[in-house]
Amino acid sequence: MKSTRTITVILFLLASFELAGTCYSQEIPEEARKHYVRGQTAIEMIESEVDYADVVLEFETAIQLAPAWADPHYDLGMFQDKIGKYDDAISHLKKYLELAPQAPNASQVQSQIYKIEFKKEKTSDKQMMIDLIVNGKKSVIGSFRGGMCYPADFYLKADEIFVDINCASSAQSYGQTVPVMFDGTTLSFTYYNYVCPTATALDMWPCEERIEMVGTVTSKNPLRFDMKQKVTLTKTEDSGNNYEGVWEFTK
Repeated sequence: MKSTRTITVILFLLASFELAGTCYSQEIPEEARKHYVRGQTAIEMIESEVDYADVVLEFETAIQLAPAWADPHYDLGMFQDKIGKYDDAISHLKKYLELAPQAPNASQVQSQIYKIEFKKEKTSDKQMMIDLIVNGKKSVIGSFRGGMCYPADFYLKADEIFVDINCASSAQSYGQTVPVMFDGTTLSFTYYNYVCPTATALDMWPCEERIEMVGTVTSKNPLRFDMKQKVTLTKTEDSGNNYEGVWEFTK
């Protein structure tokens, strides 16, 4: 079943390809045309990221068979942009303009290159920050909720950030690993804290707390977050214990 993101990529690219089809006319080897059409068809048939390689292979084969043909570079460049391969996207779109400088959509393609360059810069900034979050040293300024559990080590798994929640020996069963959301501007995650002295007390008192952490980037060098911590008793859903502070990550 196609994901929403996959469907969006397909629809955008099919609309874009209509522009390329009117851009450049020349004698093209039939074998190159075949692989070009196969590349477009491969996009229509995408079910998951595993299928991306088929698209790239078909367009690259068309390019090898017809090096002076601009259209495959356009289609492949637009595809690479949509899947986040910004360097490849820029390279192919620039090649398209080199081969078809008078193309009716030349101005649009140049604008697209500018957009991709900006996305590449922002992605590089985000990746640098992720590297510091995962591999850097964290310093904490301010007062946060005490208790048995606390966020410890951040790490990457399949390009997603997670944080281990360590707990004191009397509450080790509360140890958790939770996903971390980070869009380059805001970092957030939720974990559970245990504030009773013994495991048996959980049945007698509202001991479990839900801790929501939200941080906003205020500096990139050093990487600094203004952190807000919201504490809610899970048994009663009572909240109001909120804390603020700063997290700083350095190499």
